[in-house]
Amino acid sequence: MLVFMKLVGSRSNKPITDKTAENICRAIRDALAGRKSAQEMLAVEFNLDTGLKQVETEFYIDPVFHLPALLIEADNQPSLFYKVMYATWQEDLLVVNANLLVWRGRTRLILYLLGPNESLIPEYLGQRIAESVRQRLLGQSF
Repeated sequence: MLVFMKLVGSRSNKPITDKTAENICRAIRDALAGRKSAQEMLAVEFNLDTGLKQVETEFYIDPVFHLPALLIEADNQPSLFYKVMYATWQEDLLVVNANLLVWRGRTRLILYLLGPNESLIPEYLGQRIAESVRQRLLGQSF
């Protein structure tokens, strides 16, 4: 597996300490090597059982890429990205591309998706998926 990643880390718009940066790098290497699960490492830092606040989701077929897309917008919150990826995994979705915009305390993610077995997702099912992901992110059970 070949993974390229550029990660810029800060806490309250201040650079993280060298020790924290070292811990993050080690955690990423361990997770990619399969020595530790990401959930075990993140559980120390975040409460993964709590839901997010003010989450909006929308499903549409992107007119440029002709791929199903899920738009997720929420306030910047700890563990937001992990919870979004965990929710997409629970729905058995494959993210083929992701766009991220962080602006004025809000995060907007556009996830280009394929369904199980790399199939296209029809509009009617996409609307259900968007609502299901929203409920999962809010911490509400079905």
